Amino acid sequence: MGLFFLSINLLSYPMKWIGYIFIFIALSGCSDLIDEEIPNSPSNLTGYYTHSYDSPRVHLSWDKHESEDIHEYHIYRSIDEGITFDFLEKVSKNQLIYEDTSVIWLQNLYYTIRAVDRAENLGLFSDSIYVYCYNPGGNWKINGYDSLFLCINPLTYATPEIFRFASGNSLEALGDTIYIMDLMETIIDSNTLSGKGLMHFSYLTLEESDGGVDTITHLNSYPSELCNIDVSEISSGSISFDSEVHTQIIMNYNLTSCAGIQSIP
Repeated sequence: MGLFFLSINLLSYPMKWIGYIFIFIALSGCSDLIDEEIPNSPSNLTGYYTHSYDSPRVHLSWDKHESEDIHEYHIYRSIDEGITFDFLEKVSKNQLIYEDTSVIWLQNLYYTIRAVDRAENLGLFSDSIYVYCYNPGGNWKINGYDSLFLCINPLTYATPEIFRFASGNSLEALGDTIYIMDLMETIIDSNTLSGKGLMHFSYLTLEESDGGVDTITHLNSYPSELCNIDVSEISSGSISFDSEVHTQIIMNYNLTSCAGIQSIP
């Protein structure tokens, strides 16, 4: 507020008017102190879902606001595809993360936040984000195989360093063959819920050698090929291959952790 001077001949006014003049001057000066500027919208709001037994939650985070006048942040959530948002919680200006624990498995949620300054001006809303309450971490059962599960790490979204599954005979008679696929570690993209990896193919066959019946390992003459792991749908996942030599493998989400413990509340 700048200083200003007003030249008034107070002797020319009655005493009751002098008081009114000073009140008017005071109010005129204080109007410069009223903060009516609303904060800009917060930036870089992100969110993701995690779950463990009886503890599903959505993790939110955002960047510190550019203004030093911020007092707190208000968090809003929508359960109707972002049409309407309900107030969820408020956090202090120093808290740039929030965990929403009132979520349900497979729920579709939208979030937005806004800042509030010390004058209680409500700021502009941030861009809204979408969070699907689904995490593919845990065991995926391989169809057609007894007790064979592909484990996806729920934090890193990585498969094991080597995942092997085999098909064919039991090597009891000459000519029996077992076909082996070794899948190298694959990182599942957290957005598309799919990932590219390498598959090494080999096979074992029971053949007769000079010393009698023996098991011989034959390596495939083809180089390792790309495979794609897709776990975007809980109803069924798949492992497909770039070549047409190998058929697609279907998986079902077992709803258990890699340790076999029920993980979905």
